[in-house]
Formats: sequence, C-alpha cells, structure tokens
Amino acid sequence: MPPTPLAPPLDVFLGMFTYLSKEPGVGGRIRCSIEEFVVIEEVEGWGVANAPEMLDTEGLYAVYVLEKRGVETFETLDRIATELGVPRAAISIAGIKDKYARTLQFLTVKGGKPLHLEGEGFSLSFIGYSTKPASPARLMGNRFDITIREVIHMEEAITRVRDLVEEVCDKGGFPNFYGYQRFGAKRPINHIVGWLLLEGAWSRAIEVILATPALQESQEAREFRVLAARGATPEELLTSIPPFLMVEHRILSKLKETRSSLKALRALPARLRSLLVQSYQSFLFNIAVSTRILLKGHLLPSIGDYVLRGNRAVERVEACSIERVLREVQRGVSALAVPLPSASRKVWERFVRVTGILLPYPDSHKWYRNLKAIGARLAKGWRSVTVVLPSFAVEAHNDALRVSFTLPRGCYATVVLREIMKPQDPLAAGF
Repeated sequence: MPPTPLAPPLDVFLGMFTYLSKEPGVGGRIRCSIEEFVVIEEVEGWGVANAPEMLDTEGLYAVYVLEKRGVETFETLDRIATELGVPRAAISIAGIKDKYARTLQFLTVKGGKPLHLEGEGFSLSFIGYSTKPASPARLMGNRFDITIREVIHMEEAITRVRDLVEEVCDKGGFPNFYGYQRFGAKRPINHIVGWLLLEGAWSRAIEVILATPALQESQEAREFRVLAARGATPEELLTSIPPFLMVEHRILSKLKETRSSLKALRALPARLRSLLVQSYQSFLFNIAVSTRILLKGHLLPSIGDYVLRGNRAVERVEACSIERVLREVQRGVSALAVPLPSASRKVWERFVRVTGILLPYPDSHKWYRNLKAIGARLAKGWRSVTVVLPSFAVEAHNDALRVSFTLPRGCYATVVLREIMKPQDPLAAGF
C-alpha cells in the first residue's frame, strides 16, 4: 500500500497534519450547489428538524424550525431578533450550522408567538412550545446528505470509498478532528484570535479580526482589510465597511463609542467569544490526534490509554481490559479519548501526560483573569479521538457520488470527507 498522502498546508495550519488511511482519496468537489450539502439536526425530545415530533401546545418557549441557505448562524440570529423585536438573548439554538449548506435546525424564542418568517437566505416556521429552550446539551447529532462531483475514476470510486472506510474502521474509526468551520471556513483565524484573548492581547485580537484577509473574499472586503491593516480609525473604517461584515461592524461601533478594545470585544455575542477561545483548545486537540496517528499509524487504544464509553464514562485501559475495550471500539461502544486542555494546570498536566505532547504550561492565573474579563468559557471534559459511522452509505448519483451518514454532536462532516477525498486544495474542493 502506498504511503499516506500528505495533508495540504491549510490542514496543517489547523493541526490536521496527516490522514489515518493510506488508501488514495477519490478527489472531487463538494458544495457545487448549496442544495447538495444538506444538514438536518436531531434534538432530544423534538426529533429531526425535517420531520419534528409533536410538541406541546403551551410553554415558555416557542419552538421553530430554522432553515437556512448560504448565511451564517450568528448573523441570521441577529436578523431574526430584529425582525421579531426581541432581545438577542431570548433566542436559543442547539448547535451552530455550516454557512455553505442547506441546514435545518431547531430554534427557541422565550415568549415567542406562532408565526412564519421569511428572510434573505432563511425561513423560520413555528412548530409548538416547550418548557425548555434549545441548548447544546439536548443536541443528539446531525444527519448529512452530501454530493461529491468531479471524482477521480468514477467507475472505481464506490469501491475505493468502501475500502477506505473499512481501513479507517480497522484503525479505530475516523479521526475526530475539529473541522474547518471551527476555525473559520474561509478565514481560519478563530484559534489565533482565541489564543490572543487568553493572553489578554485585546488590541491585537481586534487587529487580526479586522485586517486578516479571507482566502476567498470580495473586492470590497479586501479593500476594507487593507484600510484596517494600515491603521485607519474606527470612524474611517465604519464609512467603508461592507454591510455583510457584521462582526467587524459591531466591534468598530463599540470601539468608536468607548475607545476600549476590551469593551469592543465584549460587544460580540457571548457564545461567539467562547467559541473563539475554545477554537484554541480545538487546535491543540487536533495536534494531539495528528501526533498519535504519526507515531502509531492507528487510533486504537493501548494499555495505559483512556477511552470514553457510550455513557460518557472515562475508563483507563488496563492489561486485563484491553481485549474487551478493543471489541467495544469495533462495535462503536468505546473510543480512544483525551482531555481537552484548559487553564487549569492540573488539567493541562493530564493533557500532556495522556497525549505525550510537550507543551509549555500556560499562566493559569492570567488565563482565568482574561477569561473573566472577556466573558468567555473554555470547554471542559474529554473528547473522543475517533468517531464511527454506523449508518454510512455511498451510491452513484448522476455522475457523482452521494454519501450519507449521521454524526454525534460536536463532530464534523468535513473531517469525514477530507479522509475520503484527500483534497490537494480544500477550499477549491468546496471545504
């Protein structure tokens, strides 16, 4: 079997240094049409968003199905809040969805009313009431239906995909990397900004947000980034900012009002602030998974490792339990796991010990102080290093490949697709 293909520079920048499988990818492109990348959310008690279960006829929270195409989640929620005349804090969702896709998900509004709302790139349909808001804790997973076009050697593609999936399963499952969207699909800066926030470099974080160009961006956005990089004032930037750069506009408006970088950053939604610092955790996790693959060539647990079981319990693998654990991994009941690094020195030491990666210890007091100042939270707990796809299916569809599968919450379809396709240029391939 040939050596494992090298990961492209973008993947390396995000901590995904390699692939688990040695089987060549099928190449191709995704998202040739937004309708060919479909994501359907599944939430506990509410079912799947394209066929929700019967909900209550009364409750504190109105429940809706949000369908969107080609628009970002946070921007859409801001628009919905404006249209409904409610505070942004009254709106809750279970998960952030991809911009470059057709997505269906649940949304709740505290004190909301039965209505149907249409906006640019989205529609909102009332389906009932609930006593609880939508939240990540209730998210069970997402169903994906994706078309891959322009594959290499179409006549062999289905067999190659099945062989690749079998190889990956034999090695423990698909690497559970944090995907491109976590870091900013077209402008992967979230982990850089997150690290700057943890370090308390408020002004530098704003510079990165305003001035870093996207890998693919409109001319007016590029011109705005150039002005920002040259040190234009908030007043000057606000006169030239494109209307679709809503995050940047919010920061600049607050910066103009207060002249405080910290207050400008706190003008961002709390969930976005936390997502930024957690993106740095995601980057470190990706490095840990890549290192494991490079050192061992597989993601199967060994004696001394830790696994996360189906009930979320963490178990250390001992000599007396290794055979049972390996059987459970093959059945998808258990998976190799590592702790997410955090500001806690104790947790950081555990991350270093479990992963074997030698990283300098952070200044815990400074990180805790800055997290409080910015109003953000790091993620806690353990994350599975692998994910299995019990419902994976592939078929030929109009000279293209159509793949469908279900992933648990927190897992990324693009990570599965990168292993199958192995694109030389992820952005050109639709990632």
